[in-house]
Amino acid sequence: MKRDSEGRHPISKELGHIFKNKRREKGMTQVEIGDRAGLSGQFVSNFERGASIVPIDKAIKMGQSIGLSKSFVISAFVKAYLTDTCKKIAGRGSAKLVREVLKEMSKPSPKS
Repeated sequence: MKRDSEGRHPISKELGHIFKNKRREKGMTQVEIGDRAGLSGQFVSNFERGASIVPIDKAIKMGQSIGLSKSFVISAFVKAYLTDTCKKIAGRGSAKLVREVLKEMSKPSPKS
């Protein structure tokens, strides 16, 4: 997976943003999330910034540690992947289709 101009992975960056907001909403630290998920606080930090690719199983563990359901994490993962793919396609002249797909994808995700 290619990194963006900031050196971040687009899919991890998108997911990390969701997780970071939820973690803050819960008033938890990255270390607390890491401890609950069996990961290091640094791993959580890298994920939240999009600095590293996170396997889905670890994303699920982190998500569950902040109260996100497995299905929510998987759907967010898929949505982030599809968004990134559609942005790549848009650069190839399929802008109308991409706009339609992104519009559909911008609808609210399943509740956590």
